[in-house]
Amino acid sequence: MADLKKIYKQLKRYDNEDRTDYDEKQGKLEVFGDYISASAVQNGQVTEIYVNYEEDDYTLMEDGEHDIFSIMAGILDGSMTAGISEENDKLLQLKRSGKVRIRRKVTGGSAAAMLTGVILLLLCVVMIAVFSAAAAKGGPTALFAVISGISLIGGIILIRQSIRMSEMTFDEYTFTRVDRIPENDTIKRIFQAVCEKTRTDAIEIKLDLERIPTMFSSKIGGVPYWDLSKPYPTDGNGGKMVMLAQFNLAELPENNKLPNKGMLQFFIAPDQSYGRYFDGSNDGHKVVYHSDIDESLTEEQVWKLGISTSLENECFPVSGEFAVDFEVIRVYMTPEDVRINEVIKDASNRMGIYSETYNAIDLFSEEQIGLLKDSGICHGMFGYPCFIQWDPRGETEAKKYDVLLFQLGSEWKNTDSEIYPGRKIMWGDAGVCQFFINQYALSKLDFSDVLYNWEC
Repeated sequence: MADLKKIYKQLKRYDNEDRTDYDEKQGKLEVFGDYISASAVQNGQVTEIYVNYEEDDYTLMEDGEHDIFSIMAGILDGSMTAGISEENDKLLQLKRSGKVRIRRKVTGGSAAAMLTGVILLLLCVVMIAVFSAAAAKGGPTALFAVISGISLIGGIILIRQSIRMSEMTFDEYTFTRVDRIPENDTIKRIFQAVCEKTRTDAIEIKLDLERIPTMFSSKIGGVPYWDLSKPYPTDGNGGKMVMLAQFNLAELPENNKLPNKGMLQFFIAPDQSYGRYFDGSNDGHKVVYHSDIDESLTEEQVWKLGISTSLENECFPVSGEFAVDFEVIRVYMTPEDVRINEVIKDASNRMGIYSETYNAIDLFSEEQIGLLKDSGICHGMFGYPCFIQWDPRGETEAKKYDVLLFQLGSEWKNTDSEIYPGRKIMWGDAGVCQFFINQYALSKLDFSDVLYNWEC
């Protein structure tokens, strides 16, 4: 059972702002931090910790004395905030590591402030000695008094600030104050950790403006391959969809996400919204996988299905058709991906830096942000999405739709040919579209639930 009185005495050793209180009658220990406050109450053999963070209340049941001390000391120092998980709404807490000993770790800034403060205090002592000698001789003392006072006050302030600037460590765990942006060297380490964590391979799709694709090849737009034994994709009103793109999987580079045979196709409704509906339905788009390709099929047979294509449909983002080539490239998570803040926070937390009070992506410089953006691709499969506006998935749906199955941007410069006058890809005003899928569903080749989005 935790001894709250003992914990209170330990905390008071580090509380220079009188923000810790203990009511012995009620057996209640309280700590008032900069961003978060907490109270611990003994209830039988279990200590209940009530946390208030941004006017929200949370309860944490704990019986480990060192954990209670770590939580309370972190709040007292302004270095720990309530990391509330979606699963159990518990307070972010340390891994148990035996008896925790609190100590200060001097940083470069805190050492400089401490040294300056000590020098000012020594100057104050010298000024007092000079002041006393001048007073004994009847000389002027006002100037010495002013310098002594300024030195004394300045020294106390700087020493106090050096303590606040230093880091509190609990054994191997180090906490940095959350209202302090890390130094540049630390940010570089965080950036490197984010790159290492998110580094992955993507398949970049390049448009071949010279080659004319066949019905069986990978392409953007054009006449689709279709298995005549299957019903052709239709929208909610029964209208036949138009093929946006198809990929002959035998033509794709080797990857661990799709088989090496068959045809993967993307269809959308040819309407003013390009099949993007806001009612949560999948009526405006469809992803189809054919495990086998019947090469005896003819275009005439497909046209007899009564379809329309990008070759003649005016209400469609693709005009004409494009043959494509593929290349595997190394990419990193783009700044627009809604998941990047959590990745940055995880990387910084592993270094003992808690970034709950500012947008984590704001840590990085324009150059670092540019490096992440430059790793993105206009057209491709897998990797990470590039958005014009914002990530439509949000934090919740990004966990479900965690794989970028296909992205197609806009392309209109120098895409004309004698066969396709005015050929281009244009999503509204030079936008981009994405198809997202769940990783497990992809492993099962289940394309029944795919999130489709386009924006400009």
